[in-house]
Amino acid sequence: AAATTVVTSTGEATDPALFATDRFWVSDQLSMIAGLRVDQYRANYKSVTVNGTYTQFKSPSFLFDPRASLVFELDETQTYYFSWGKAASPIGTSVVGSPTPISSAAQSALKPDKGESLELGAKISLFDGGLGLSGALFSQTKSNALQVDPVSGEVLLQSSQKQRVQGFAGQASGEVLPHLNLTASYTYLNPVIVSDATTPFNTGKQITFVPKNAASVWGDFDAGFLLSGFSFGGGMVYQSHRFNTYTAPNPATYPLGRIVEIPETVELDAEAAYKIDKLTFQLNINHIADRLNYSQTFGNRATPAAGRTFIFSAGVNL
Repeated sequence: AAATTVVTSTGEATDPALFATDRFWVSDQLSMIAGLRVDQYRANYKSVTVNGTYTQFKSPSFLFDPRASLVFELDETQTYYFSWGKAASPIGTSVVGSPTPISSAAQSALKPDKGESLELGAKISLFDGGLGLSGALFSQTKSNALQVDPVSGEVLLQSSQKQRVQGFAGQASGEVLPHLNLTASYTYLNPVIVSDATTPFNTGKQITFVPKNAASVWGDFDAGFLLSGFSFGGGMVYQSHRFNTYTAPNPATYPLGRIVEIPETVELDAEAAYKIDKLTFQLNINHIADRLNYSQTFGNRATPAAGRTFIFSAGVNL
């Protein structure tokens, strides 16, 4: 092993925090929810290399995260809300899960990345509770965003990006036909790097690892009228491609630049269950089409998802 190879390392973190929240009623229908959380996060990383070099880096961070929501409940079937909040992620949050969570004094001095979110949404119940609808428009902005080296996976020494994700999320669920319950959801995201002082050509590019479109549909059918205790269901999960990296144009290598993407995900699942007395038997078939999907992405790599999988389970209700 090289002289600089780490032989032993120790990571620890503490996060004492105080938080408070309360709800204030302006009227019978209008209320405000306000909260505040204060953290003193401390991460400590120690390592010893083959040549005996001992290093220790600490990364203390003070976090101040307020939030507030305005809620209008027109009646028992309709709720409308507007929420605002701030949050921060300090350096060293993966101090026990990353090989080099704090790799230098400069990195330990980085400030937390800070986020601000705005959301306007509604929840509506129709047909005496038979159908539930929910939807929200949102905007999330992150300043001082931490950047990760796509090769090593380490946090870079610059935190100059400002990122913004705007979008819409909607969901519908209910008994659309006798014995058939259906749940469908859709999310659209527009992830953009608003500015990048260190690497200006990143401005306007898509944020890595964020799919623009995601949708799912799942149905459960209660077939108890055919066979007591029998039910089955199935559904689909879809996720559009995820942007990974962008290489700027280079006359010698990539004259037009290079874009790396993780392909879209399409997964079909099904399940069947049978209950008799206190016993339950269930069979799940995941990823029926056995299509090549990717379950995780990190750095410049992607991990293939498991192929077609059969899971049989049995349980007893005591």
